[in-house]
Amino acid sequence: MKSQKTKEQLLAELAAATEKNENLQALFNQVEAAKQQWERTVDCIDDMVLFADSKGRLLRCNKAVMKFTGQTYDKIIGRDWQEVFLEQGIKIVSGGSGLENTDVFHEPTGKWFTVSYFDYRDSDSDVTSGHVITLHDTTETKTLTESLDIINSTLDNDRREMKFALDEISFLLREVENENDLSLRFGSLGTYVSDPIYQIGERFNSMMEMLEAAHMKLEKTNKELAELSLLKNKFLGIAAHDMRNPLSAISGLIEVLLTTAFGPLTDEQKEYLTIINTTSNEMLFLVNNLLDVSVIESGKLELDVQPGSIKKLLLDRIRLSLFIAEKKGIVISYDAEDTPDIPFDSKRIAQVIDNLIGNAIKFSPSGSKIKVKSFRHDKMVSVSISDTGAGIPDEELSKLFNEFQPLSVKPTNNEKSTGLGLSIVKKIIDAHKGIIEVLSQVGVGSTFSFKLPLD
Repeated sequence: MKSQKTKEQLLAELAAATEKNENLQALFNQVEAAKQQWERTVDCIDDMVLFADSKGRLLRCNKAVMKFTGQTYDKIIGRDWQEVFLEQGIKIVSGGSGLENTDVFHEPTGKWFTVSYFDYRDSDSDVTSGHVITLHDTTETKTLTESLDIINSTLDNDRREMKFALDEISFLLREVENENDLSLRFGSLGTYVSDPIYQIGERFNSMMEMLEAAHMKLEKTNKELAELSLLKNKFLGIAAHDMRNPLSAISGLIEVLLTTAFGPLTDEQKEYLTIINTTSNEMLFLVNNLLDVSVIESGKLELDVQPGSIKKLLLDRIRLSLFIAEKKGIVISYDAEDTPDIPFDSKRIAQVIDNLIGNAIKFSPSGSKIKVKSFRHDKMVSVSISDTGAGIPDEELSKLFNEFQPLSVKPTNNEKSTGLGLSIVKKIIDAHKGIIEVLSQVGVGSTFSFKLPLD
């Protein structure tokens, strides 16, 4: 017969089981605390944030979604996320037949939203296991853009009217010259000739009045345009500033959670937190770009210009870019001539270099090579970054440095692009009284270069 367990053995097993149960309960409490912290973080975002599985069925959402739909969490979860919004009166206005990455209009409230759609994959495969969807209210931006379009249209009409007036004046002046010639050749017919000259003078005065009226209208339109531009910059600055603080807080909290400071995380929790961290960092990058645009266009960009070495700065920035380049198997080479120290704002020019090298990596295929050069060119120091990407069509080169300008060329590995980087780059170079240029050939690649004065 098996020996009976002693009282001491039973007590020891009970104590071990109790300790294990307490450890499990502590772990559960830590995970639950992390979950609640995550929910509070996402709920503080004004944008609607949703998580869906690979079939589009809702897994989670923040409070902004429930507020917009007027439905409880239990009523939404498990449903197709597009159906949830389409039945609320959302209308697709651009981007295709579905809601993914499009602009939508909510008829009941008259609000506009931009839908951003991100895939996420299992950590051990390339299979898409779900999606993160955000809806951002763009009503104020849309209204401002429409106002600017109306003013630009009015401005174009005024320019056409002024051109017409100037053409008329030129015609009248030629007629006056012809009439003067007639007066010289037919002096005895002066009375006969004087009537047409009088009529021409009247027409001339009328055209001058029209020209003056058009000029005053143009001045008024220019003033309104300048006021709207200031309003736009102020709006961008306020909106971006208000968004940056919560985004920074979200990013910081997620990074703390990922360090398992509140206890171990499951693979699913790690995956969700990584997706949120990536998305919030992308949004923070866009917000910082918007702040840069606002500061630059409002004329408040202050440069901290100090003598420095472009060569040293380039080497530092290339070193920071190597990790991203190596992930795509891209090699960055650097050829530098010895150049004298020149005055520049190291922080802003570093921003320029990071953007140009980042774009070269983003638009280059895996296994390619990027060449960075710096050399003296007359009374300037020149820096060039060349890639072997798809190249830019000639008809799109003039749009490169415009804000939010869509181009046909896309990143080679689905990297994100805000559409603001190159416009900021040009404004920074202009502020340094420098020059930025681009040479590109479809199927061959692109070379972006900028020049800064020696003094």
